[in-house]
Amino acid sequence: MDYVKLINCMRCGMCLPTCPTYALWHEEMDSPRGRIWLMQGAVDGTLTLNPTVTQHFDRCLGCMACVTACPSGVQYDRLIELTRERVEQEVRRPLSERALRALVFAVLPHPKRMRRLLPLARFAPFPQLRELAPPWREPVAPPAETAAVGERLARVGLLTGCVQSVLFGEANRATARVLAAHGYPGSVRTGDAISGLDATPPAGSKVFHAATRSEDGRVLSSGGRVLTVCALGRDIAQARERAYAAIEGVHFDGMFYRRDIGHRALGR
Repeated sequence: MDYVKLINCMRCGMCLPTCPTYALWHEEMDSPRGRIWLMQGAVDGTLTLNPTVTQHFDRCLGCMACVTACPSGVQYDRLIELTRERVEQEVRRPLSERALRALVFAVLPHPKRMRRLLPLARFAPFPQLRELAPPWREPVAPPAETAAVGERLARVGLLTGCVQSVLFGEANRATARVLAAHGYPGSVRTGDAISGLDATPPAGSKVFHAATRSEDGRVLSSGGRVLTVCALGRDIAQARERAYAAIEGVHFDGMFYRRDIGHRALGR
């Protein structure tokens, strides 16, 4: 981790009102300023990544509201990413925490599984899941096509999301109506065959797919954010190149993806 990026923090406290965890607990170590102090200690060896220090890093929501509030341009987004990478490499999680994470990643990214298991949430083996599971479900979905109101300006595709499509379906329907009212008809694409997922991705990258289904030996899109690419590199530029190389090997009708990965970081 670049120590210069850490000492750029002036300790002015402008980030504190923007941080939701600091607003909740009023604990300095649960603020961006406090976490940067912990990062400095971990880098210079005055602190070890023990469970207490790790917990403060884990509590960060990654909302990055502090980044735009910082008058000295501290790259907190990059700092917390590097810190979490080190935590995962050096900190051995308790068995219960590893099991909880495995269950979350096995259920939440998959709408069909979540829809089936949600009624059983009160019997979940972890209190965190029992507390978070809402008592309601909104399995409604926007129509396959939403006609524009008045002049059609452009056509958009609506990402219905993994969790949102199950719990907050009405929000997707409302989004489609708002877009249509401003001349942007929307459509929810499903059933497109996806090719290229069996190819080996470039080194340091991995393609995750959640909003998909299997049918007759094929992988089909089922709405929402179909694919997510994670990539590592010696710097953000190399990681971005690897991410693009990985996703360019995957193809399906109606496919589109962001082309501004790391744009703000590279511009600094």
